[in-house]
Amino acid sequence: MKLQNSFRDYTAESALFVRRALVAFLGILLLTGVLIANLYNLQIVRFTDYQTPL
Repeated sequence: MKLQNSFRDYTAESALFVRRALVAFLGILLLTGVLIANLYNLQIVRFTDYQTPL
């Protein structure tokens, strides 16, 4: 069984949390950008491929 350490480095834990939150936010922004680029490609660039014939 592991003993609990009563001394915790709250500054390091806070910095770790901020770093992880920033990485998660940047990942969300990147994936949102990919989705928007894909929607632009499908809706604007390849519009004629999906247009119904008249």
